[in-house]
Amino acid sequence: MRIRLLMFLCLMLLVTAAHAHHIRGIPHYSYQDNYPQAPLIEEFRDSGDWTLQFTFWQIPGQKALDLALYVKSRATGKPYDGDIIFQVSMAGESEDKQNHPFRAHPNRRNIYKVGWVYEKDGVYYADVSLGEGEQAVKETFKFQVGKVAPNYWLLGGVGAAVAALMILVALAKKKSA
Repeated sequence: MRIRLLMFLCLMLLVTAAHAHHIRGIPHYSYQDNYPQAPLIEEFRDSGDWTLQFTFWQIPGQKALDLALYVKSRATGKPYDGDIIFQVSMAGESEDKQNHPFRAHPNRRNIYKVGWVYEKDGVYYADVSLGEGEQAVKETFKFQVGKVAPNYWLLGGVGAAVAALMILVALAKKKSA
């Protein structure tokens, strides 16, 4: 039993990262209909007559993000072709501290993208507004950027669960022998 466990632990030390093509330092292995990159966060939301797909990528080595939104009609599946307003604020900031709004136009793939630079690591909100009249929609997307401390309680809980499972397996084997 000990030899098998030791062999398993040695094999785990040999695990290496998978290699993939990269764009701006981001792996190029996850394909969606509208994004050729693996985003940090991707959220789908139905709002009014529209389906919204919000995505962001952090630019490696910089305090900058690419915020992107793809919007299509829920009824016809056709992409939205008007302007979209992005406004980003940090959690806990007062209204007067918000960044100015960014007006985005669709690119050739009907994706609305804005580049945005943040000053502090933390939780942010992107308010997006689109449409006019009865088709007007305003949604808020929450995202976190920068260095984040690990959740030590979660890591400890996972470690304790693995240790408990190993003890239970060892006791069951000992009892059956």
